[in-house]
Amino acid sequence: RRAQHGQRDPATTRGPSSPTYAGTSTDTNGVSHSYEGGHYISVVGYHDNGTTVTIADSADPNQAAYQISVEHLADWIATRGYATS
Repeated sequence: RRAQHGQRDPATTRGPSSPTYAGTSTDTNGVSHSYEGGHYISVVGYHDNGTTVTIADSADPNQAAYQISVEHLADWIATRGYATS
């Protein structure tokens, strides 16, 4: 079950997480998201047995939510070094 783009999926959400990251990553639609100085995002849901997450991102109202693989998210967070929940 997948959340609609920009919506939280209550069936697969355990609570938001707020990682911070720096650098560039690509979402599941092939769109790059780049914040060289660092930026906070919220992980608001997960899908595909936990291999994909939905991101709520306040930096761009035109792309306020997107999905990214957990592998890409982990690499993205690792450039900054921490996450909170």
